[in-house]
Amino acid sequence: MEYMKKYPIFFFIALSLFSVSLSAEVSFRAQEVLPESTLVYVEVTDAKALCQDMRNSKVGKMFASEEWKTFWGSVPPEFQQMIQMQVKNMEKQAGYGLTDLHRALGGQISLAVVDLQPPHFLPQIFFSWDLGKEKDRFSSFFSHLRAQAGLPEEKYEFEGNWISVISTPAMPIFMTYIANHLVITNNKEHLESIFRGTYLRNTLSASQNYLNVKQKVLGGRNGKLVYINMRQAWELVRQHAPPQAQSQIGQIVGMTGADGVEAIGIGSSFRSGQVSESIYLYTPQQRYGLIGDLLPVSQNPQKLLAYLPENVYTIHHSTLDWAHYYETLTRLLQTFEPREYRGLKQSEKFLEKEFGLSLQEFLKTLGHEILLTTSPSKGWLPDLVLQVSLKEPALFQEALGKILSAVPSPFLQKFHWAGHDIQYLSLSTRRDQIPVAPTFFVQGERFVVTLFPESAKDFLVGKKSSLPQEAQALIENRPYTHMKYLNVKDLSKVLFKTSHPLLQAVLPRQKLPFEPALLPSPDFIVEHLSDIVMLVEQDKRGVFSEISSPIGVLPLYALAGIGLLLDENPHLRRSLKRFFPGKKREVPQKPYYPEEEPPYSEEPKEEYREELKEEYKEEEKTAQAYPNEMGTTLLAFHESRSKEVSFSLEGVKKPRGYAPHQIDLRFYAAIPAQSSAYGEFQIEAVDNLGNNLVPKNTRQWSKIREFRPYEQKKIAKGEGYVFTLQLQPPAREASSFSVKGYFTLKVSGEKATDYHMSIDFEKQLP
Repeated sequence: MEYMKKYPIFFFIALSLFSVSLSAEVSFRAQEVLPESTLVYVEVTDAKALCQDMRNSKVGKMFASEEWKTFWGSVPPEFQQMIQMQVKNMEKQAGYGLTDLHRALGGQISLAVVDLQPPHFLPQIFFSWDLGKEKDRFSSFFSHLRAQAGLPEEKYEFEGNWISVISTPAMPIFMTYIANHLVITNNKEHLESIFRGTYLRNTLSASQNYLNVKQKVLGGRNGKLVYINMRQAWELVRQHAPPQAQSQIGQIVGMTGADGVEAIGIGSSFRSGQVSESIYLYTPQQRYGLIGDLLPVSQNPQKLLAYLPENVYTIHHSTLDWAHYYETLTRLLQTFEPREYRGLKQSEKFLEKEFGLSLQEFLKTLGHEILLTTSPSKGWLPDLVLQVSLKEPALFQEALGKILSAVPSPFLQKFHWAGHDIQYLSLSTRRDQIPVAPTFFVQGERFVVTLFPESAKDFLVGKKSSLPQEAQALIENRPYTHMKYLNVKDLSKVLFKTSHPLLQAVLPRQKLPFEPALLPSPDFIVEHLSDIVMLVEQDKRGVFSEISSPIGVLPLYALAGIGLLLDENPHLRRSLKRFFPGKKREVPQKPYYPEEEPPYSEEPKEEYREELKEEYKEEEKTAQAYPNEMGTTLLAFHESRSKEVSFSLEGVKKPRGYAPHQIDLRFYAAIPAQSSAYGEFQIEAVDNLGNNLVPKNTRQWSKIREFRPYEQKKIAKGEGYVFTLQLQPPAREASSFSVKGYFTLKVSGEKATDYHMSIDFEKQLP
């Protein structure tokens, strides 16, 4: 119930608590009843077709192959029966089977944020789900869930259609059926306007921005689409921003050119058995400001591809206007980092004074094409080759010679190979060995750089090749700006050929429910993989990026971004630990005070100080058992030195139906004054059927909290420190449940000590 109070909209969208449908069967598409000004629109164009595309993909066919069936067939029958029993129990509790749920993916699924209403800017949500032929069965299922929730419900008739209203603490939720589509919204006027036919004009389906973005990111294929209406978002900012901020917002928008982005599209679909993911920055009025400078209209000349090495591992082929980007960088530094801008200008003056070389003039000798490749060298170190096109090769060589004149002669070496004069930097000394020797030479209108002289020799005499087939298939003569390629097949073959034997050797077969010797062969797995290709187009209408891969990479990028965010934000990392507790028991080394609770620095009163001193004892403590109405709770001290730390389990409220179990855990610890203490608590609860009993609150089984001085006083008085936890109810068929875990108390002061207590008990259910 607490979760429903906090997140009512998402709860009801997930459960779809409604059972009344329209009698008339009419066609329905969400984009045809949403206004053109819709802020965010998320759509699965055809869920059933998308599932079929997933099964027909290369990876989908691999998992449906006989080799994988043989591998899964090695799982013992009793283990398979246990899994099937768990699935059946879940389906029985839900009242709906997984097969039925799959059949309910009949067509379009949509979720839209139609508008944000001031002053609190609550989102107006619209959700629709095409249930297909499963509409009637789902209607009964939703009725069952609604009855369990026990929330107030009313129904009213409008234009011959019944609408159900569910009252929630935040706002009412309105639900009905249109054809086979379940429709849920928190905007009554919008829902009624659909039945009146008001949105026959100026709908999202008639928006050129929406149509152009959808066509670009999905290419007419079935898939998932996220459409963000940036034009409407900027309009909301202009209308509702505080007057004192209007001027600053206008300056930022004018400088960046952000309002030139009218829409953003993110899509995912299947193409030729591979996952195709795309992002589109839609700027039909062209780009200006910083966005225009950083993402200019450009096309790759594609001349350096004639010098592509054979059997490449990676390719990075892009275009870059060096002089233009340098000018943009200096403007940014001048605006935001004046100190760095002055340092850059001083470096320019030094370069011109010492070498008679203007940096801007040097950059203008460079061409706009860059090709970076990695290819096998028949050794452990691959050949890394960077090629840069040149506008003025003679002027570039003259400028490069001036720069290299500053390098001491022992460190700059030259040799002649295959008709080319090659130079490299030998930076190693007897004391310091540097594992690279940057090597470079000019060949025609190209400047070539490698990490070692041997790599340069391999490149000069090695065979040249064309783009790999999968990269050519994605490019299809498109005027791209940037292209990246990763040879997944060759790299995966090496990886699997190495990992398979090691896994078959080190995995403890006697404890595994499958046979590692029957893992599908590396050649078979690689056969069903595809290489990764990324393409970026920068034209007058926008910036489009597409990635083709075996399983999709955008979710991996998102996870990497979250990891980077957590790494940069310790406070957020500590907050998320409450939701996703790990097995490692970490205790803060320094006192941590949440922002909402300022540090309490009052000294303990004298009487408490004396009481604490009296209760402090130095003695040997062994594991003890404390009986109570729950049975026996084991209390284990892993440290010999103790300060009379005790543990008690207060009891469990007997469940009635699906009422949650409540456990009060009290910890008593006499902590000396002038010391700080931290507690970390983590347990795992499971019933005898194997169901995890997660807590009713969202903090999982982890809590790290500092014991403040005023809480120490309570402990000294014998009141203790209490955690109250509510367990999710066990399954109806369960006869018992068990709780295991630990509590760690860390006391820092004159004598820093850690105390670890384990929890292990089982409760028989009535």
